[in-house]
Amino acid sequence: MRSLLHRLFARPGTRAFDAAGGGRRWEGVRTVDGLNTAILAGATTAARRAGWYARNNPWVAAAVDSLVGNVVGAGIKPQSTHPDRAVRERLQVLWLRWTDHADPGGLADFYGLQAIAVRAMIEGGESFARLRVVTGASAVPLYIDLLDRDQVPMDLHRDSGGGARIRAGIEFNGAGQRTAYWVSRDRPGDPLASLRLEPLRIPATDCLHLFKPLAAGQLRGITWLAPVLLRLHELDQFEDAALVKAKVAALFTGFITDPDGTAGGLTGANNGGALTVGMEPGSLIPLPPGTDIRF
Repeated sequence: MRSLLHRLFARPGTRAFDAAGGGRRWEGVRTVDGLNTAILAGATTAARRAGWYARNNPWVAAAVDSLVGNVVGAGIKPQSTHPDRAVRERLQVLWLRWTDHADPGGLADFYGLQAIAVRAMIEGGESFARLRVVTGASAVPLYIDLLDRDQVPMDLHRDSGGGARIRAGIEFNGAGQRTAYWVSRDRPGDPLASLRLEPLRIPATDCLHLFKPLAAGQLRGITWLAPVLLRLHELDQFEDAALVKAKVAALFTGFITDPDGTAGGLTGANNGGALTVGMEPGSLIPLPPGTDIRF
């Protein structure tokens, strides 16, 4: 009995997860100790790099366009389920009227705003939108104002008292609920930006935060290109080097060896000391005795 209990409860010395093992095979392997820590430290840099490649690399641009097309397509369109047909038709008329004027800048309709927001989420990891109610003679009373991810400061952290606090530009109450977003008035890098640096507090009920959560308690988003960005950068450099190599390999210079000085009869135009001779496949060019050409 003692030997049986010893075998059951003794700590196994040879059992282990390979993924948690040590040794030389695991030297230099990186780990993610905290997702929020990693996002706060590097999400902005990764987003800016991803944005550059999405605008300059044709393969990334095509991939982002494909993702946006598959997620949004022609637009995610709600449909009323009201039992009264007349009410449904009236709601549809009002909805179509609003969708054409949802963008305060007039660059897109509601469905175009969806595509822009999803594109920003793929490239930068997240997108923000502010719901603005406008009273007066405007065509519609509600607008959707898309925000740049940098307008919500990633480095804004503050204790508000009573258990409330601001983390990465997002305000939480004591229960951990999102109560407000702190938004800068202008987009970073805007040459015509105002000098008002203090961000505005906007209630969470008036803001939309679009990102793909990867873990519980995640504060901000990370670009969807993060897993491939480094390899993409190296492949881009490799492709550029291969193109330069092909261009260099296609440059030919001919050197004529003429020990007797009798090569002056070669046909061709002499331009600044360079003899230009047309070369075609299958050409046979006779050379004077003792003359040689090397490329």
